Amino acid sequence: MELRPYQKKSLDLVYDSFRAGVKKIIVHLSTGAGKTFLYCKFAQEFEKFGHVVIIMRRRELIKQGSSALDSWDIHHGVYMANHHRFKPDEKVQVCSIDTLDARGIYPHEDKENTLIIIDESHDCTPRSSKYKKIFEKYEGNHIIGFTATPFSDNSMFEEIVNPIEPIELMEQGFLVPVKIFVPSIIDVSNVRVKRTGDFDNKELFEACSGRRVMGNIIRDWKQYGTGKRTIVFAVNIEHSKMICEEFNSNGIKAVHADAKTSSGDRDRILSDFRAGRVQVICNVNIFSTGLDVTEIECIQFARPTQSEIYYLQAIGRGLRPSPNINKSHCIIIDNAGNVIRHGTPYKTRKATLDRKSKSKDPQDITIRTCNKCHFVFEAKEKICPSCGFMNPPIKIGIEHIDSDMIEYVLSKEEIEAIKKKQFIKDFWTLEYVRKSRGLYKNFTKDKLKAKHGVDNCIQWGSLVDTKF
Repeated sequence: MELRPYQKKSLDLVYDSFRAGVKKIIVHLSTGAGKTFLYCKFAQEFEKFGHVVIIMRRRELIKQGSSALDSWDIHHGVYMANHHRFKPDEKVQVCSIDTLDARGIYPHEDKENTLIIIDESHDCTPRSSKYKKIFEKYEGNHIIGFTATPFSDNSMFEEIVNPIEPIELMEQGFLVPVKIFVPSIIDVSNVRVKRTGDFDNKELFEACSGRRVMGNIIRDWKQYGTGKRTIVFAVNIEHSKMICEEFNSNGIKAVHADAKTSSGDRDRILSDFRAGRVQVICNVNIFSTGLDVTEIECIQFARPTQSEIYYLQAIGRGLRPSPNINKSHCIIIDNAGNVIRHGTPYKTRKATLDRKSKSKDPQDITIRTCNKCHFVFEAKEKICPSCGFMNPPIKIGIEHIDSDMIEYVLSKEEIEAIKKKQFIKDFWTLEYVRKSRGLYKNFTKDKLKAKHGVDNCIQWGSLVDTKF
């Protein structure tokens, strides 16, 4: 069981923090980076001198976690309702957060040197009474949270370690590149956003279930996803079943799955999917986390979301390489416009301990979509790398309506002030692009010199506290 370099780095970073007195740490690793493998390594090492409690949310994750521990030959018990592996005396316990909360019994809470591992720790916020109890019951012990999306309120933890960025995982071959298409976007302009920050589900369903929208979903899949094993993310059960029926009526073998689908039926569906007997799985939330099926070749969003966490978790299902099929990339068909809201999955994102503030930008200005084939690529380019179409320059600003206007002649001072204001705006826009895309150090300066001239940049540099 050999660790990859970044997994070894994760281990070292956590132990360094433990030695420095930090006890509650989030390990930020992208989907497909091997979080399960890593927490098995922690469990293997920690059980030598203490106890380990691994806490998860869903039955499928617990099943996968237990199977992974078996592969490491780590003896353990499973604390979940009606599970055959209930062995409370084992030093390592895999627990359902719901079962712990319902029964009020917390394994090894009276033991010293108990390591708590929380999978999908983005759910672990002060608003969750279940997780607050975990921190109270195991107060004083070490806690490690694992997540690919630490973009909620992480204030219950003391530190976040991020050993490797998603784009680096892709460059090193641990994840696959993506080809993103945004063909027909569902109109959500009249859908209310709830206090939770996401769309109102009832209104979202109405916006996403019209005949024209349903037709576009199938049409776009035929154009971009034909022959690819696909996971479709829908708004609710009714919506998922509608999409599934639409696929089947078009001669495309599709099945629906939701939280009520039995474990045995899910296993059969996934087996048929891997074998190619099922082309499309339509689902509601259940496959947005914990689904480790490398054969997924296409993700289709039929559900718009304001949640960056949901978006990244869902899209991450298709990023793993597959040794079983010739998978060079994953196709994303985004009928929901989520990539415009949140950016590509390989965009660098900064996680903080406090609640992540919402971006002031209405969309990701570093990407654009091809006017001809709807392929997503970098905004600075004009020629689409997918179809070769020459796209017109992006116009950023207010669209003016023709009307009778009186010309106003600007003074020299006013012209100078406008130029300075534009320089400042360009500086911060370019800095945002440089940092979010990980571009070279002098990217902003070079662009400003080309647009505003070297002399003006030297003169106005103090306005942005930068020397040219």
